[in-house]
Amino acid sequence: ASTTPPSEPPKAAGELVWDAPPAFATVPNASPMRKVTYKIAKMSGDAELSVIVAGGGVEANVARWAGQFQEKPTPKRQDRKVGPLAVTIVELDGTFTGGGMPGMAPAAPKAKWKMLAAIVESGGEATFFKLTGPAATVASARKDFDALVASLRLK
Repeated sequence: ASTTPPSEPPKAAGELVWDAPPAFATVPNASPMRKVTYKIAKMSGDAELSVIVAGGGVEANVARWAGQFQEKPTPKRQDRKVGPLAVTIVELDGTFTGGGMPGMAPAAPKAKWKMLAAIVESGGEATFFKLTGPAATVASARKDFDALVASLRLK
């Protein structure tokens, strides 16, 4: 996949908009479910931030994400308000085994990985910002991830 961002990266998912940090390079989406995919600069390996608008609710998705880790970790959760938006931040650490679509073969286990996600519910939909990759790479992108979350707003 190319790491060259288009001249004007997509920034909207429905009515929700945000500012992508300069370090987040827009790349082609790996799935038609994704609104945007960003590549994160390597520390100990590639990480990826995907933006998906989907259903299923916060609890069901957090449980599914925990199931994508071999250890089935208990998610670290934090609720935030960004303007009028309710945002749930979720962190998971361990050996990542999932990420594919249901019915597809699981990926090879990836030790010492981290998922950092923000879930925003607005207009009857949920938008998921999922940053997944080697723990060191995700940790290095935390400041930019937090800046993206802080920029969330309704158009």
